[in-house]
Amino acid sequence: MEKADSISVVTAVNNGGTHLREAIDSILNQSYADFEYIIVNNDSANGTKKLLDQIQDPRVNVIHLEKNVAIPSALNVGIQKARGKWIALQGANDVSHKDRLQKQFAQVVKENRNLVAVGALEKCINRETIINTAGKNEGNTYTRRGDDSNFDANANVSVKTRVEDQSQITVETPLRLEAGQLFYKNNNIFHSNQFCSLFHGYGAAFFLKEAFIKIGGYDPIFQIAYDYDLWTRLRHYGEVSRIEEVLYHYRTSNPPMDMDKNMNMNWRMNLNMNASNTQNIRNQRHKRDKGNQSNRQIKMEFIREVLLSTFKNIAELNYRNLTRKPRLLLLGTAHNQQFYRKQIEQENAYANISFQELGFHGVRKAGTLFETNEIDGVIIDSNQSEGGSVRFLKKKGLALGKSLFPVWMPEGDS
Repeated sequence: MEKADSISVVTAVNNGGTHLREAIDSILNQSYADFEYIIVNNDSANGTKKLLDQIQDPRVNVIHLEKNVAIPSALNVGIQKARGKWIALQGANDVSHKDRLQKQFAQVVKENRNLVAVGALEKCINRETIINTAGKNEGNTYTRRGDDSNFDANANVSVKTRVEDQSQITVETPLRLEAGQLFYKNNNIFHSNQFCSLFHGYGAAFFLKEAFIKIGGYDPIFQIAYDYDLWTRLRHYGEVSRIEEVLYHYRTSNPPMDMDKNMNMNWRMNLNMNASNTQNIRNQRHKRDKGNQSNRQIKMEFIREVLLSTFKNIAELNYRNLTRKPRLLLLGTAHNQQFYRKQIEQENAYANISFQELGFHGVRKAGTLFETNEIDGVIIDSNQSEGGSVRFLKKKGLALGKSLFPVWMPEGDS
């Protein structure tokens, strides 16, 4: 099957829910029909195996794993077995637009360059939303915002809104637009800011299998940020493009995560109820607070993994010729140092990190240490860094994306 237009779609599923069949059908009903579909059943304990074994479509190849593994490991199994030249990922609860494969492959043909991956815009839908083959969705959808962790509760789409209705596609935040331009449109700018957060549609991933294999596939050390890590390495291997159109619907398991600022619809409705429902309101508040705590924990773990991936890729992609760990200086605040010590240091097996307070004396010290070969590079907190600091370090011989890396760091534990 290894030919220029061959595509393999890969899904990994563990205990698939009520939307698994919908996810599968969104692939089987694609307008581009010449593909194989590999579904990795990750040791499901419910009725997933029975559902998958009932599929009669000859394009479908089901792999049953006898032992549960992490998601990136399950995806590695499916992609390794794939015969297609190009790999398209499909989430077990998500829905692909019927023209997704056709448009992503057309982008590959159109650009005709060293293209290794094509992304697309995504729209978030909730658990109740059903998207049928006619391109309509029933239920509320939530807009996926630029930080990939917050959703706008005021961006609900009315029932039976057509997916193709461009007026319903969210206007992207300036941050997301800027990041998208860095990631997809300007190679030189990207390599100067490559370790800042990258915002693109992970679920809509469409990439060259050869590139995936050569960069080592998914790194199973990452349980949440495995896509971030993969795309950072793909972007180093070749060119990446994105279709500025919603071709993928990502299903969220909860209402919007930004509940501190935007309470969900049920909570707001309860606030308008009379005093006899006080206990119900208290129950809703307790449920909301527990959800907020869980979401904050997930967000913090995602940040931790993203930064660990950042340090890993700085070391492995820029200092691969060294026979020792690179010596890197982190220029930042005391809070940056505290966060690194608490959240990342124990797992950072990739680089030796030292610290300097970001300021006049810290920047001068960093320049001197680099000139005397006592450090190999500088990571500078992009929240605090100023143009003058970067210009000074560049005059000392540091180069953006090669020995000078602006990286976003959280303040403290939040």
